[in-house]
Amino acid sequence: KGAYTTNPLHMPPKDIAYNETKGHTGGYYLSRAKRMGVEVLSVIEQVLQSKIIEQQTYNSCMGILNMVPKYPLSRLIKTCQMALQASACNYLFIKNTLMNNRDLKDHQLQLTFSIPTHENLRGKEAYI
Repeated sequence: KGAYTTNPLHMPPKDIAYNETKGHTGGYYLSRAKRMGVEVLSVIEQVLQSKIIEQQTYNSCMGILNMVPKYPLSRLIKTCQMALQASACNYLFIKNTLMNNRDLKDHQLQLTFSIPTHENLRGKEAYI
């Protein structure tokens, strides 16, 4: 009660037929991702777990897996590594990274912040 439910009896016959012929399930996306590489598989696993209702993630999974015809598989793998490192496993991050060629730049994601040394900055000794 109060949760999402899908009763196939309530679906239009066209939708039922579409789901049966396509057979898209979480397992389908995982098996496709597994053939592409461990990184892609890890991203798809996280995308599938990102929503309460798994079916709500299928378009994102399909979008990520369909990047391969547009971009080489090696770029998708590197982008998935970046997504895992940045905890940003979603379609938009992967799409934007590939579109903007950020995966081609040879730099690490800057996840830490450091204060530059400057003559006006006092160290911890000033507060003892």
